[in-house]
Amino acid sequence: MLTIDNTPTAEFLERAILIVDDSLDNIEFIRAILENRGYSVGSVSSGLEALDFLQHKHIDLIILDVLMPEMDDFETCRWIKALPGLKEIPVVIVTALTDSESLKNAFQAGAIECIRKPVDELELITRLENILRIQHTKTVLQSQCQELQSDLDNASEIQKCFLPISKSINFNVSFDYLYSPYRTIGGDVFDVIEISEDKTLFYIGDISGHGLKSALLMTAVKALIFSLLEDHPDLSPHAVVNSLQQKMKNYLGDNYLTLGIGIIDTSKETIRFCNAGHPLPFILKSGEVTKFPNIGGMPIGWCLDVAYTDSDEAEIKFDPGDTLVLFTDGIFETCNGNNELGYMGFRKAVEQMNLNVPFQKVCSTIRKKIVGMGFSYVKDDFTVMAVRHHTPQKSAQISFRADLREVPHAAQEMRNAVTSLSDDAYLSTVLGIAFTELANNSIMHASIQEGREDLFASVGMNDEFLELELKDFG
Repeated sequence: MLTIDNTPTAEFLERAILIVDDSLDNIEFIRAILENRGYSVGSVSSGLEALDFLQHKHIDLIILDVLMPEMDDFETCRWIKALPGLKEIPVVIVTALTDSESLKNAFQAGAIECIRKPVDELELITRLENILRIQHTKTVLQSQCQELQSDLDNASEIQKCFLPISKSINFNVSFDYLYSPYRTIGGDVFDVIEISEDKTLFYIGDISGHGLKSALLMTAVKALIFSLLEDHPDLSPHAVVNSLQQKMKNYLGDNYLTLGIGIIDTSKETIRFCNAGHPLPFILKSGEVTKFPNIGGMPIGWCLDVAYTDSDEAEIKFDPGDTLVLFTDGIFETCNGNNELGYMGFRKAVEQMNLNVPFQKVCSTIRKKIVGMGFSYVKDDFTVMAVRHHTPQKSAQISFRADLREVPHAAQEMRNAVTSLSDDAYLSTVLGIAFTELANNSIMHASIQEGREDLFASVGMNDEFLELELKDFG
């Protein structure tokens, strides 16, 4: 004789089931089976009562009888699935109808299962507990996915802290970037670091793969480069690559790192560049796009015994006014639905854009140009970075007595100085207003003896920036 184990399993304890049936006998028959299995059972006799009940009680599963007055179970089921907060509750329809059209209507209304009358106890329990088990697994998975997404969101916020903040290195060099990870977090790494007044190091890299491991490796690479430069600021680009190879060999595993790294020397107007398997950058020079020499070795992590040497470096002329454009290969993989942009497509996009746009708009203009060509679907981390060697700084200085009555005259001197440097009347006016505000506040609120000290003001400017400085004798 077939028997049923009435011992409820842990995932079914405290589960609540609602029976919707206009027959008291049917309700009591199903209630007895379910309560014997340890379920909490509620019941109502119509679809309208069911909708009201569900607004006030938590229910894990609903059993509907098909032939009810006022509102049959098909209509009741449709209403349940249409209401926020209720549509995820599984609905089982109990029916004496056996034709395929009725079953089709039940499933189209949103039922997850149909049980034919007369109800068999074994069938009822087996089907309901399969449904509840699936529902339990779904709930657990949703909770785990939410926790994972929360962790990824937090990781993304932390990773943003590693992105460069200041884009102005000094009056000689500044940079801009556009970074878009393929997922919440990414494996592209880049930065620009001032080594000395004349030397600026830059790098851009790409950790293979996606997701958390690539993001963690990206963080490690950035921390290692920063640490290396703190201890050895005179390292050559290929020496940095060799140090990364040795320090990362125990962590990369199946991953690898492509890296382009260089040092800008503004006193020599050159770039010393080392390439470890990374796409070679462009230089925007006098309205034209020029490519780096074809140099470099294999990516970091491909062959741990390989050392990078001077032959993996090249020195390139980098004149004032030139812009260096670096990128990761995620740009090449940008799609238009059928084809990838590719290296030549990207170069074409750069060549066709307006190369005379303000420096701060170079990266965004490149992105707009790519999208305008129809390539908007991204399959990888997308990074483009621009580094500008600015034209030599122009400057002017004045001094004046720390007296509020002297400020208007000093402001006019500063306006005249800016006009002589830039021939820009609007810029001269804005500078005059800023100077007046700064000078008045300094005299009124700083520890300056009004009328008894001299103040010194200087203005410096190049092709992109203007700097105003005010100081006293100390």
